[in-house]
Amino acid sequence: MADIESLLRDMTPSRVLDVATGAGNMARHLRSQYPGMGAIIGLDASIAGLDRSRKSLDTVEDYHALCGDAGTMPFSNDTFDLVCISNSLHHLADIHGALTDMVRVIRPGAWFLCTEMYRDGQTEAQMTHVLMHQWWAKIDMLRDVTHHRTFTRSAITEILGRSSLEISGMEDNAYTDGDPLDPELTEKLRGAVDHYQEVLKTMEEPNPDLMQEGEELRERLNRVGFHPATSLTVLCRKIV
Repeated sequence: MADIESLLRDMTPSRVLDVATGAGNMARHLRSQYPGMGAIIGLDASIAGLDRSRKSLDTVEDYHALCGDAGTMPFSNDTFDLVCISNSLHHLADIHGALTDMVRVIRPGAWFLCTEMYRDGQTEAQMTHVLMHQWWAKIDMLRDVTHHRTFTRSAITEILGRSSLEISGMEDNAYTDGDPLDPELTEKLRGAVDHYQEVLKTMEEPNPDLMQEGEELRERLNRVGFHPATSLTVLCRKIV
């Protein structure tokens, strides 16, 4: 398969769509690393997510935030030269419906870029991330926020394989060089545990099992530490 980095550097897409843009991390990365990128539209269904993207990207050239649902996007067919989604497949209520609509707005022969963390084949420190994410997802779902557990690596490729996309390149990205017991990072993650436990306390129905799971994650942070889970980046081309 082709090298993703080389393909992206050679691209000169005039219109780019970043689906589930959130704080705009993917849009910022594209703008800073690939000078050939044209106008970038960041789409997100969450007003809070769009507020974050506007604040963090107000100095990024030619970036426009727009509220909209990934499954019913307000764009004509064959509009974009590149559509991307980063670590958000597991946040979609209807994954296949959203993917179908994303493919719809890509012009024939143009590109789709997906990055998604996965849960299998991780180190012990990376499993802390997987388990924390799984706990966050369970709590979010209780408060009607769509947040599924992460997929396996093979499930990600299977999801993409069901669409009219041809995979051009795939690469796994692991960041395991740092100290998994870094005090500053551990303190930050303890704060995340605290936050979600406070969310649990506000719910009408007590959930002692999830509260206990939070305590076990706090202990795991101290004992095992944390590394980000490995993610899979897949670059596909829309079949003409």
